[in-house]
Amino acid sequence: MPLTLAQLTTLAHEPRTHIYLLYTPQGTLAGTATLCLCHQLTGNKAWVEDVVVDAAQRGKGYARMLLDHLMFQARRHGAATANLTSRPQRVAANRLYQSLGFELRETNVYKMGLPSLQVEKLKS
Repeated sequence: MPLTLAQLTTLAHEPRTHIYLLYTPQGTLAGTATLCLCHQLTGNKAWVEDVVVDAAQRGKGYARMLLDHLMFQARRHGAATANLTSRPQRVAANRLYQSLGFELRETNVYKMGLPSLQVEKLKS
């Protein structure tokens, strides 16, 4: 899904959200990922989101390089832990995450869509 200029502008102005792009030595975009940093009662945490490696670039170690860089950046920004979620069907991705030291937790991830708020103008 292509992002609009407004969406990119919003991301660029969010100080705790970092977008990373990984290029091949030939200059081809190989992958992207988002690192979200947040302060919580239980400490500073990093959330890894939207890790994508181009299908033509898979199996070349780019995902590992991207995630290694994100973990370095998370530590640099003071995060004590890093979290990510992945569907069980993504077998290769889950193997990679475990090989990097991520531990599968005994938890459920819940998601709820939030419709945008419609604000009605008050009639004078």
